[in-house]
Amino acid sequence: MKPINERRARSVGWSTVPVVLATALPKCPLCWMGLMSLLGLGSVVGSVWLRPLAVVLLLVPLAALWMRAQSGRGYAPFMLGLVAAVSMYFCKFQVGYTPGVVLSGAVLFGASLWNVWPKRTATRCRC
Repeated sequence: MKPINERRARSVGWSTVPVVLATALPKCPLCWMGLMSLLGLGSVVGSVWLRPLAVVLLLVPLAALWMRAQSGRGYAPFMLGLVAAVSMYFCKFQVGYTPGVVLSGAVLFGASLWNVWPKRTATRCRC
């Protein structure tokens, strides 16, 4: 059995990668095309793929938060992550408010950290 710290570190890493990637996605379709052309995918990926890709990247940490909530952790981190993901999508694609995207990403990252933080167990005093 692996130590708790190693399991926690691994789960933090994988659940936060999509958050960072979704925050780093460019807003404008021309920037998106420029980024993909650097990778050799400029003709394959168009601006039509930007929103679905962002949704998929936002669903990955939400799925991790949901699975942990189902295992008895509690629904508060999941609800915070859901609000952060929706606000990130809204700020990025509807409003175009970059500080809102960054703040939403930070909140979603915080929800992921909260989700893997060990629960305190009640200690009984033997007086």
